[in-house]
Amino acid sequence: MRSAVVRRLWATALLAAVLVVAGCTPAARSELPRELRGPEVNSARQKAIGAADEDLRRLTGSAPLKANLDGCRDLRPRHAGISWRCAVVRTATVSNADAVAGLDDQHARLLDHGCAAFPGLATTRDRLASGIAVAELAEVTYHCPDSTIVSVRFSEPHDDDLAAKLDLTTLAHGPGAANVVSSQPVARANLDRLSDDRSQRLIMVVSVVRSYWSTPAE
Repeated sequence: MRSAVVRRLWATALLAAVLVVAGCTPAARSELPRELRGPEVNSARQKAIGAADEDLRRLTGSAPLKANLDGCRDLRPRHAGISWRCAVVRTATVSNADAVAGLDDQHARLLDHGCAAFPGLATTRDRLASGIAVAELAEVTYHCPDSTIVSVRFSEPHDDDLAAKLDLTTLAHGPGAANVVSSQPVARANLDRLSDDRSQRLIMVVSVVRSYWSTPAE
């Protein structure tokens, strides 16, 4: 009798443990169609990653990769012609003790890369000269060759919003957070290093967004 009771107790405990684990297991993050994970799409994805890394190297003077994101944005029913658009985002940070010099250098790199924006970093420099704080400068988007988008966000080491500006899921031209294929957010150690270096006046979060696949709306 006692053995049966013990077995029932163990069974109950085991069931409870399974339920707890099941409750902690994340739900599927995506309703991404199966064809968007196929070999042809993956090949396009790998090419986009390589091209975006090369863009980032040229645009930041080989600043190390800080974060990346790969995913597909569900455009239904907001887009008449495309139902899904997939893109990779590769991000680095560029710091400078002289904010104006940093903006001028980044602007020149973007122009050399064939990118254009209105308003661009020249306007950002003018806003900085007018007294706007670095952390309050508006994000700038450049349109570059091969339909590539480059986003530049601005921060300072003591900016409370630095972590938020490193969140790639909020980029207007990125894949968003709903259908993520893979991601690597900025490491806490990197964030701490950026926050602790008070010798820097300007931190630019430079993100390269390359679309690699889209599916037409039915």
